[in-house]
Amino acid sequence: MSHTPGPWQYEYREDWDCPSSYEIWDKADRLVCRTHRTEEIARLIAAAPDLLEALQGLLNVVQRTPAAQ
Repeated sequence: MSHTPGPWQYEYREDWDCPSSYEIWDKADRLVCRTHRTEEIARLIAAAPDLLEALQGLLNVVQRTPAAQ
């Protein structure tokens, strides 16, 4: 699986063409995406790399347990 590595951060933007939006940036200051939703949604999107890492770790643990085999 391929994705833009984290950490990601979000910034509030107010432009003439969009009264309010959030931009999500990676650690190399590249724009990952822009959303016109709420700050909570922007924070959730920015947390995606951390959430993916946590879920992959959990999957590894579950796959090693006898009950999963």
